[in-house]
Amino acid sequence: MEVVGAVVEVILAKVISLAAEQISHALGFKEEFSTLHDSLTVIQALLQDADRRQEEDPAVRVWLQKLRDVAYEANDVLDEFAYDVLRQKLEGQNQIMEKRLEMHRCLKLTERCTKESGPEWHKIAHIPSIQIDSQCIQ
Repeated sequence: MEVVGAVVEVILAKVISLAAEQISHALGFKEEFSTLHDSLTVIQALLQDADRRQEEDPAVRVWLQKLRDVAYEANDVLDEFAYDVLRQKLEGQNQIMEKRLEMHRCLKLTERCTKESGPEWHKIAHIPSIQIDSQCIQ
């Protein structure tokens, strides 16, 4: 049970971390998180009781082994969810960073990036907002 209890603790910590991250983004997620947190707390108490009984009852031992497998699967799902949250956050930051280009007081670069006629224009033409010396070019 020690392994299962440890996995449940790790899952609980991940749920808390992920919920804190997502509460501001998802309406109603806080209630679901609270329910999940309560359920995991009850599960942890039941596991502690089962741990004491597994030496006397082989069925409890088998049940704990199956529960351990489920706990590892839940842990994997939470890892994937955390990865997805982080990936979406980074993609959002990349999109914000890629939306605007500003150049100031750089004559050679300004000449090379002149709209449609500069030799380097094709390299920046995909950027939706370009400002050169405070003038909106695109």
